[in-house]
Amino acid sequence: MLVKRERKAFLTILKEFEHKREVMRKYDITSKGYDELYGDEQLDKYRLAFKNINDVGKTVLDVGCGTGLLYSFINSKKQQFRNIGTYIGIDISYGMLEKAKPKMVKRTILADLIRADADFLPFRSKVFDSVFAFTLLQNMPNPNVTCYEFLRVLRDKGLLILSIPKSTNVNIDLQVEKIEKAKIKDTILLLKLNNKFTT
Repeated sequence: MLVKRERKAFLTILKEFEHKREVMRKYDITSKGYDELYGDEQLDKYRLAFKNINDVGKTVLDVGCGTGLLYSFINSKKQQFRNIGTYIGIDISYGMLEKAKPKMVKRTILADLIRADADFLPFRSKVFDSVFAFTLLQNMPNPNVTCYEFLRVLRDKGLLILSIPKSTNVNIDLQVEKIEKAKIKDTILLLKLNNKFTT
């Protein structure tokens, strides 16, 4: 009985790993033209989300950062978000991170890029004021596991911002504020634990 259970658990992990590896390959390939294909669409999502955000705190984590489009957007809004001290971008795709690197040069917000799996973030608990994950959860084998990992690294007075394509069937076990606009393909989800950040 124990052997069957262990085998089943192993097969589940293997299946999830294969899924993530396939997603990584897909984004490694699309990274070359990602900004041209999806840049305007992503910017529309950011504008919609940021209409509802007053402050993102000092430490920002962008999970599934892709080519660094969110970093460029936040950097362009530096006057609005003066407190940002550090931006960390996480992605499983090496190709996407390579495209993001040039965007981090000569900017006013300190930034770092890390290749990592969104389900196993390489950080201590409760270290980020804001966690962003635009157009990521539909690529994850178990979106709830991913969301709980976001909450683990989010400070008690933090902000979680997600987007999920309307065309996908992704359900998460969080009570969030939903923001939608007809021309935008994603639903923006906000979870404000308390939008006042500690200094």
